[in-house]
Amino acid sequence: MWIIGGPDAKEKNFECSRGVIYCQVVHGGLPPDKVNGTWFWLDDDIFREDHCIEVTSSLERPALLHVASTLGQQTCSGEYVLAAGETANGHPLWKQVGGTHWLYSGKNGMWIIGSREVRRMNFDCSRGVIYSKMVHGGVMPDKLGGAWLRLDGSKFKEDAAITIGTKPAVLNVISPKGQRRCEGEYVLVAGQTANGQPLWKQMGGKCWLYSGTAGMWIIAGSDAKRLKFDCSKGLIYCKAQHHGVMPDKVGSVWLRLDGDSFIEDVRINISA
Repeated sequence: MWIIGGPDAKEKNFECSRGVIYCQVVHGGLPPDKVNGTWFWLDDDIFREDHCIEVTSSLERPALLHVASTLGQQTCSGEYVLAAGETANGHPLWKQVGGTHWLYSGKNGMWIIGSREVRRMNFDCSRGVIYSKMVHGGVMPDKLGGAWLRLDGSKFKEDAAITIGTKPAVLNVISPKGQRRCEGEYVLVAGQTANGQPLWKQMGGKCWLYSGTAGMWIIAGSDAKRLKFDCSKGLIYCKAQHHGVMPDKVGSVWLRLDGDSFIEDVRINISA
């Protein structure tokens, strides 16, 4: 059986079945993250069944996370890259690309975004300006349900607009009733952003899918690119502000340019 043990197991060269956590089923050669069995942990002299214990592969740790905090603590927004080979309180951590913030697991068991001071403390703390409302129990930040809280003045307040997730590498745009030149596949432009949000380029075309200065997703031509996306110009746009929700997940109607005005078009679809 798979077992998590301490120095006493090491001293016996692991010729034993000693430990503090173990899986109840014989693994038959399957790795720990693939075994379908319940795990138990040692509580004083008794092993207790615990369905919250989970062993996952490091491959399931997202290499890149996108943080959006549009209503406050905006300096925390942006891309966070996995710090390979490093952990904080037994969990992975991510470093803000081009910034000074870290996304880490605090000693309180919650995901936290903190500044360089938490790095100086070797993450032996629970300090930060954004944190998850619930204890994560090993669930990655992009899969954790529930709200996030951010520091607003001297108090933390719940902020439903905060999102932490991965970005789709490819998006497919369909607009069958008009602006057909915007249709097709859009590929994520690595390392580039527009107004703090990810950016996609049309494959074999001249269109871009970007976040405008008004906080809405927009599909535009090369004129927006020439303005370095410091605008809200385009041919198709989402009716509602996205607050960091990706284009394929935003729950709102899209509008397209028809002559000199924009009209709602429920046939427009953007999917991953």
